[in-house]
Amino acid sequence: MKKYLGLVVILSLLAGSVIYLLTRPQKQPVAAASSEITTIIVQSTITPTATTTIVPSATTTVIKTPISTTTSIPSTIDKSIYFPVDKSTALESTFVPANLVSLSSVGVSSTVGSYQMRSEVIADLKQLFADAKAAGINIRVTSAYRSYATQNSLFSSYVQADINKGMSHDAAVTDANRSSAMPGHSEHQLGTTCDVISTSDSTLDFTATNTKAWAWLDANLESHGFVLSYPDGKENITGYVYEPWHIRWVGKDIAAQIKATDYLNPASNNTSTSFLRTYYAGLQ
Repeated sequence: MKKYLGLVVILSLLAGSVIYLLTRPQKQPVAAASSEITTIIVQSTITPTATTTIVPSATTTVIKTPISTTTSIPSTIDKSIYFPVDKSTALESTFVPANLVSLSSVGVSSTVGSYQMRSEVIADLKQLFADAKAAGINIRVTSAYRSYATQNSLFSSYVQADINKGMSHDAAVTDANRSSAMPGHSEHQLGTTCDVISTSDSTLDFTATNTKAWAWLDANLESHGFVLSYPDGKENITGYVYEPWHIRWVGKDIAAQIKATDYLNPASNNTSTSFLRTYYAGLQ
């Protein structure tokens, strides 16, 4: 009898094990983590691919929203207009300026009809172009507002072009960043900045007509509310090569104050951005 009881116990245990194996919850496979960014660049690091995605350094200062404060500036003016964008201070990737208008819709000559700038800029920009024309200088806009994504694509293309020439990725980033801003670090994202050329030229080259136009702008920008962001002889300060075509609107009052700092003088350490950095800090 004991012999049969032992056999029954063993069979019961075996049956229980089989039932557990058949009914236990099955472990689900773990889904692979997803990412919206395929390749990340932090200043001097880049992966040499045509689809490179570039982001600002984690140590940069980022503006999240236009500041709100009581100052001598009319409350209707967006304070982000004065934000000191440079290589160490960036705009948030989602930052899009308010009141963007198509330049073609307001009669501003440009190489592409879809260019946009802030509405606050238009009156002074049109007057600048009209006064230039009266002086025999015909200019048009060849680049204006750029989104974070557009700047990312543009900068990546410059980096890739240098890599294709045989540069290492670090060297390519450094070289590209002398004449093109990383995404978030471009004044074009503010919607107050544009590049201009002579109407007889289609590229930003130093032809006679272009240099004639830029010489006139050098003498007349500030009286129309604009400043030159990257003057001649200031690459060691701004980090960018001389760009006589790159003009930024800040309004006539602020432009006059910047001009008074002798910021275009190569012997001066002053720049439009250094002025705006102090000015913007005072608005907060």
